[in-house]
Amino acid sequence: MYSTLGRTETSKTKTEQNDGPKCSILARWRRNANSSHSVIIAVRRKMPKMKAKRIIQCVAVVILASVGYYGWLIFDMWRHIPEAYVAWDAGTLCVCYLDRSDGNWPKDWDDLQSIIEPDDDCVFCRGVVGDGSDRSNRYEETINRMKTIVRIDWDYVPKPGVMGHPVTKIDGRPLYSMWGDPNYMIFDFVTNGRKDESRPL
Repeated sequence: MYSTLGRTETSKTKTEQNDGPKCSILARWRRNANSSHSVIIAVRRKMPKMKAKRIIQCVAVVILASVGYYGWLIFDMWRHIPEAYVAWDAGTLCVCYLDRSDGNWPKDWDDLQSIIEPDDDCVFCRGVVGDGSDRSNRYEETINRMKTIVRIDWDYVPKPGVMGHPVTKIDGRPLYSMWGDPNYMIFDFVTNGRKDESRPL
């Protein structure tokens, strides 16, 4: 009987010893679970603040991107203003030549200038600073600047209803135009007889 009790007590002791690590693991798991639960609760509490912060950041990024984009557009337009004025003047002079030569096209720069006087109404010199009263002086500067920016196809044959591209940049690319596209001005005059009536600056 004593031996049986001894074996029983011994087996209990061994069982407790074996269960020790299990209890330790279980306790650690419970602590981790409680900690995770606390973290989840804390995150849920912070979610509205995090969402608001994220929204504010997104709005700020959109505003900065929009300001940068439109700022670049304004800068790009500003730096192309001289070219746009030259393009407008070139179209006006070509139309003036067509009007005075019965629809013939100029053969070269000298031919274009030969039929147009500095004080003509068609000489606007938009790309040169002034109040419009000194067109005689501004005309030479306008032509000289035009020759450095504009290339005119002297072999072009204007035809009604046909949109050509006789006026381009020196390298053949289209000119930047804001107010008057020289090629459309030529097309519109040859096809419809319309001239640009804009007054000199």
